Amino acid sequence: MGKVSSLKAEVEEVRDLVEIFSVLKDVATNRYYQMIGQQEDLSNFFKEFDVFFNMLGSLNTSSPLIRNTNPVTIILTVTAEPSFMSILNSKVCNTALEEYKKRPNSKVVCVGWRGEDKCKQLGMEVDQTYKNVEEFGRYQSALKIRDYLMEKVISGKAGRVICVSVFAQNFSMLKPKVVTLLPAEDMIKKGAAEGKRSNLGQGRDFILESGVDALMRVIADVWVTTRIVEILSETKLAEFAAQAQQLDSSIDGLSAERKGLNIQFKKALRANLNKAIREVVVASKIKKN
Repeated sequence: MGKVSSLKAEVEEVRDLVEIFSVLKDVATNRYYQMIGQQEDLSNFFKEFDVFFNMLGSLNTSSPLIRNTNPVTIILTVTAEPSFMSILNSKVCNTALEEYKKRPNSKVVCVGWRGEDKCKQLGMEVDQTYKNVEEFGRYQSALKIRDYLMEKVISGKAGRVICVSVFAQNFSMLKPKVVTLLPAEDMIKKGAAEGKRSNLGQGRDFILESGVDALMRVIADVWVTTRIVEILSETKLAEFAAQAQQLDSSIDGLSAERKGLNIQFKKALRANLNKAIREVVVASKIKKN
């Protein structure tokens, strides 16, 4: 009965693991869809923000946060800390490398120590790294990153900021994306285009109580902060999706293993029964003799 007992214990152990992994998968899936709702709130905010950019699109400004010809580019590379994100982190860093090669005057800023390690392995020089985002909070981390980026652009040390991060296009499709954070000229152009289609903000009279550059500084400040929060949230969203996918794959593997163990258990049990029957038959024959 030793083999049967061992197989029975293995079957029960695998069954327990499947149950645990199923619970963890459900938790990750629920957190994914909860965060989707939060992302929708940010999307609505950006739609309202388009109105302001449309209204201000016709104003002339020399603010480096809005219009900038400085060729130096900061590549903000955002990666996740969990080990199960290693493949996606590698894709993000490889995309950052492509941008790094396209832009000779590039500086790399990493969010996450895994991204820092990978970027250095790929031969990129990392100027600054922000770690433990979840520990400090996404918003507080976004403020620190924003201050660093804004200071670099305003001081003339950089002219453009792009961000490379992982994006969950849907629950099963995760891939890197590249967005421009600064200068915000692209956003003004987008706002103007949206305004022409929807007339949002067009024809509105407004009183400008401060200088154009000062106003643009405030708008760019809010814009960059919100975009970084959104990007950090998207990375967390991708974490939940990747975790759920990995757990689902593990559950499939364990279920297949459990099926195989069940077959072995039944065969071992049948073998023990056959052996017991043979022993009984032999014993009865000996007794008759």
